[in-house]
Amino acid sequence: MSTPVFPAWRARLAAFRQQAHVLSAKPLPQLEKLFAFLLPPGLLAQTEEGPNSRERVYSVQTTFWAFLWQALNPKAPCREAVRQIQALHCLAGSEVHLKDDNSGFCQARRRLPLDTLQRARQAAADHGRETQVQAVARLATQSRGRHHL
Repeated sequence: MSTPVFPAWRARLAAFRQQAHVLSAKPLPQLEKLFAFLLPPGLLAQTEEGPNSRERVYSVQTTFWAFLWQALNPKAPCREAVRQIQALHCLAGSEVHLKDDNSGFCQARRRLPLDTLQRARQAAADHGRETQVQAVARLATQSRGRHHL
């Protein structure tokens, strides 16, 4: 990985790249299991009224996780995301039969509320920040313990 401005970051960025590669290979159910705890409860719930209030195959929740999968696989077209959703329904034993056509998914992606995406991003950032604070506190505690020996 080339980082001409920050050469000291190469190893850290390379490790991140490997982790991103591992995540990109995960199917939708595993992505949801890995990251759902980061999101505020009810964030991906169906709304009472408005654009995301109807029962849809491409619910906010399904569309969000497929969109995340697609973000982790930037060269994957919408059709691949639809295939992931088809596999999800097949594994669940669902009677829903999705066409290979990706227009429904593309429309559902456009219906994802920007506020939902921003809140998901903020929740993930907050978790990362809290994890970092806890790690620094652990290091400080360990360091104090070594100095008292």
